[in-house]
Amino acid sequence: PCSHGEEAFTIAAYFLKLGVDFGISAFDIQPALIAEAQTGRLSFGYPSEHLAQAGRVSERVLAHIDFAVGDAFALPLPPTERFDVVLCRNFVGYFEP
Repeated sequence: PCSHGEEAFTIAAYFLKLGVDFGISAFDIQPALIAEAQTGRLSFGYPSEHLAQAGRVSERVLAHIDFAVGDAFALPLPPTERFDVVLCRNFVGYFEP
């Protein structure tokens, strides 16, 4: 789950700094979080009405990220889809004992 997109933004910025060719597929099951992430606003979920000034990532960063609504347990990936790295912080909380 990519939540508000901050981790995807951070990874994209790092790869751009290194000059690495990359693309990021970022999913979350909550449409409102994906909508927020797609704006590029750095909010960490903080209500925009209480921010003096919102930070935003560049269009260059956003161009490398595909945000989509999706269930991480049931992503509709084609059999030819390949990922070099899968990062999923705070994911353990979604599992049941």
